[in-house]
Amino acid sequence: MKVKHNYDIFSKKELVSFLQKYENNFRLIDSPYSHILDQKLDTVLKKIDKNLEHSTAISEEYNRTKDGHKYLVESMKKNNEWDKLNKEYDRLEKMRFPSVEV
Repeated sequence: MKVKHNYDIFSKKELVSFLQKYENNFRLIDSPYSHILDQKLDTVLKKIDKNLEHSTAISEEYNRTKDGHKYLVESMKKNNEWDKLNKEYDRLEKMRFPSVEV
């Protein structure tokens, strides 16, 4: 049976969790695929927000300690993590809204 979307990007745990929550709501306007993608987008966005909070804390610590080496190392880690999360968000967003130019 051919399905409209490729569900391989979701873990088994994510699919089972979704079905447990929304099993009785399959008369939805949006497809289950869209709902699961929305959840993944929300999760990545929360990670991005947390990353930004940590970056602020690193800056505040630098202002207190003036430890440039530690600041540089920690900032680079957070910047790399943010870049990875941002790329993941963009990828998922293009999948969720394929007709919208991102």
